[in-house]
Parts: sequence; C-alpha cells; structure tokens
Amino acid sequence: MKRLAILLLAVSLLCGATGAQREPSLQVLVGEFDEDTRSCGISASAIEPIAARTLRDSGIRVVRKSNPYLYIQPAAQPIRISDAMPGCAVYIVVQVRGIHETAKQDLNGFKAKNGAGTVLCQAGAIAIWPMSTIQTHLAAQLERRMKLCLGQLDY
Repeated sequence: MKRLAILLLAVSLLCGATGAQREPSLQVLVGEFDEDTRSCGISASAIEPIAARTLRDSGIRVVRKSNPYLYIQPAAQPIRISDAMPGCAVYIVVQVRGIHETAKQDLNGFKAKNGAGTVLCQAGAIAIWPMSTIQTHLAAQLERRMKLCLGQLDY
C-alpha cells in the first residue's frame, strides 16, 4: 500500500512537471509595406516562410495567434548603387512583442492607451543590396536578426 502511494505520488509529480511546461509558440506578424518597399521586391509572402522556418529551427512552434508575437517590419528605398546597378537601401527590424491587457500602471506619467506593450527582444539591420540579389540577402539577414533577437530570450 505504501509503495502504491509513493508510485502514485511520483507519477503525479512527473505528469505535473511535464504538463506545466508549454511548448514555446509565436505568431508571425509582418508590418505594412509602402510602395518603395514593394518596388524593391520585398513582400510579406517572401518574409513569412523565412520567419516560420527560422522559428521552427529554433524550437518554436508557429501559430495563427499568440501573445507574445514575432513582429517584422521592413522598409526599403530604391537607389542607384552605380550607373549600371540599381539597388535598395533596406532597413529591417525584428521584435518579439507582448501586450499586457490589464496593465494599469503608468511609467513616469505615461501609459499605453490599449494595454501596455512590451518588447521582449529586438534586432535590426540597415544594408544596401543590388536589386538582383535582394531576396537572397533579405533571407539571410532576416534569419540572422531573428536568431539574434531570440538569443536574448529564455524559452
């Protein structure tokens, strides 16, 4: 009887410990694009698969809705690298953000109107790339910035 009680206690502790751990998951949210960014060939449909693959490779499940979430905001401006080479100046920022719906506390007199947001990690880059290689460079930089951001988190 005593052994059975100990066995049941051990099983319940083991199940409780593994049940309490949740698999990390994030929604991928890509910010809006202006016409200049689109003219450089950058689109949400190009960014989302790269982001999803990088999250999965990092042990994070991609979900349709989550809090916190992965936010990616690219911006680009067409430029001429040389007379014969069009290109784009690109800025990309990657953040994991969370919203605290019930936060009432202000910060030195400031308070968010729609809940308090928190940036859990952030990484960004500015680069100039030839138009012909934008997609290759974008994929590499996005993956690199996501890994830098995720490296700032415990999960």
